[in-house]
Amino acid sequence: RAVTVETSRDTKLSAKRSMAAVDNKSNSLWGDETDDDGDADGKTNLLDGSSKAKRQRIASTNDANANATTGAAATNAMGPPPPPPPPQSRHPKLPSRTEMVRSEMASFVKQQRYRSELQQTKTSLLHALQMTGGDVTTEPFLHALKRLRGLYKRSGLDCRRAVTGGGNSPTAEAATANAATAESPSAHLEGMWLTLSRPNYHDCLGLNPQREYMYTLGRMSFGMYRPTNLVCSVQGVFNPVHVVDVRDRDEVESVPRGLRRELYEGRTLLRTYNIVTAFSIEPPSPLFGDNSPNSVVVRPIRGIMTTYGYVLPDPGTPNRLSVWFTGGTVEVDDEGDSDEWRRIFGDDDAAAAAAATDAGASQGSGGGGPMAPPRPGPSLSERAKLLAAKLLLGATVPQGMEEDGSMNFQLRRPVGGHGSAYVDILYLDDTLRIMQGHHGSVYVMARVPGS
Repeated sequence: RAVTVETSRDTKLSAKRSMAAVDNKSNSLWGDETDDDGDADGKTNLLDGSSKAKRQRIASTNDANANATTGAAATNAMGPPPPPPPPQSRHPKLPSRTEMVRSEMASFVKQQRYRSELQQTKTSLLHALQMTGGDVTTEPFLHALKRLRGLYKRSGLDCRRAVTGGGNSPTAEAATANAATAESPSAHLEGMWLTLSRPNYHDCLGLNPQREYMYTLGRMSFGMYRPTNLVCSVQGVFNPVHVVDVRDRDEVESVPRGLRRELYEGRTLLRTYNIVTAFSIEPPSPLFGDNSPNSVVVRPIRGIMTTYGYVLPDPGTPNRLSVWFTGGTVEVDDEGDSDEWRRIFGDDDAAAAAAATDAGASQGSGGGGPMAPPRPGPSLSERAKLLAAKLLLGATVPQGMEEDGSMNFQLRRPVGGHGSAYVDILYLDDTLRIMQGHHGSVYVMARVPGS
């Protein structure tokens, strides 16, 4: 029992000592509750510091979680990232045979529709022209022309394309070769063309019994041939167009000086643009007046009048040709009409001799033609026009006939240049050509077969 009591006492003593040690350790860390104010504040600061550090760790963790949530939301809104592009093949994918056949068929059908519509429009235009005697001012013709122009814009005609061969200067051989292969729509220009529209001379005098338009010779020839009031009927107007070889110096001399540089540099193509008119001198008619020179005409006398001209493509407009004229000639068409021709166009001495011969033949055989009246001199207006032509154009007016009965005039200083006188091609193919002059006149021409 004594041992038990002693053991109990030792146990209690050990417990007290342990509690004292714990209290001392606590006081050393936190201080005693009964210490002064300084010790209490120290304990509070340590607690606050620990709490603040803990709050900062919690806040940083919350921020990280918020950022992760925001990034995930943005990723969901934008969708998944695009997949990487597939590797490029060295050989491009070729269309299948079926796709090629479909494309060719669609193109063929489109071309057939275009050609059908184009042919129908051409037929309507030519029908309107035929029904009105070549009048290009009627409503049916203008309507068909508007449709035809709209269709023709797809052709992309460019008259500025120079046909070259071998060197810098275009040649007639190269142009002919390109025309045969139809490399350019402008190659269709070459050939002989017949005018289907009515003649565009001023002051038409009406129609003769054969339904042919009549004009005075002065209106048909710029007043270059006398007698200018001689009445003639027009049977046809032709327009031969051919390529000119610039190595021919005589041809180049006819080009205005301001346009020659284009030829020398080989940047353009020179073509002829002659106007050939087949006409007949009309027999006398009360409509012509008593003093008409037609009073000596026994029967219609056929003649050919040619006006020589050239064209160059305008560099500023694809379908435009600049035009100028250099001279002309008029001659009898049938050699059997030479005597009557000289009676009308010969000088006063020749006319008097021819009249005396006819008068003698008339007395002996009871036949022959009427005596030619003395030809009046040019009027004041005619003299003014001739003087202006001489001064401005260097015109040489014929004073009489040549030995073969022809009469000629020349313009040594022809007026020409881009924008001054031109024709715009409104439509052109192998058989038909439609143009519009700078004054608005419309010309419809058909290609002569075989030209």
